[in-house]
Amino acid sequence: MNLDIVLFSKEFIVEIDSQRIFKSFIDLFPNQKISISIRAKEEFKENFNELNIFLREIEVTKDGIHDLFKKIIYLFEMIYVKMEHLDFDVIIANDDVAIFDDKYQNDWNDFDDCGIFITQRNVKMKNLYYKSNILKFQLNTKYCSFDVFFDSKYAF
Repeated sequence: MNLDIVLFSKEFIVEIDSQRIFKSFIDLFPNQKISISIRAKEEFKENFNELNIFLREIEVTKDGIHDLFKKIIYLFEMIYVKMEHLDFDVIIANDDVAIFDDKYQNDWNDFDDCGIFITQRNVKMKNLYYKSNILKFQLNTKYCSFDVFFDSKYAF
């Protein structure tokens, strides 16, 4: 499975911060192919800057999908705590994140359809999967292919 992870921030995420985030991913996923790219909002006339992280060829089973989610939660709790000067939301999909990206760029409260949405903001989530004093994690399998790991006609 591939994961496309996009961090959205109104402020530009400077190089040193993006490298720290990238290193956090490498430390937690040491055997995965990982790449990173940055999109400045001015360059694309968007409302948010984007830090894109791509995890490739992750081995996941139906029994192990929740362990993957736990790793992602741990990772972002760690990033939010270590880099508290950053203010960002996260959208993750195991297929193309572009449709969620466009909706979010137009209205940062339009995240209900996202496969995974992570935030520190005090927002109401229809599909809350996890909540701590650091972040909220939404999981929605309806509009992305995470449903293959759950009770769907496509489940493993």
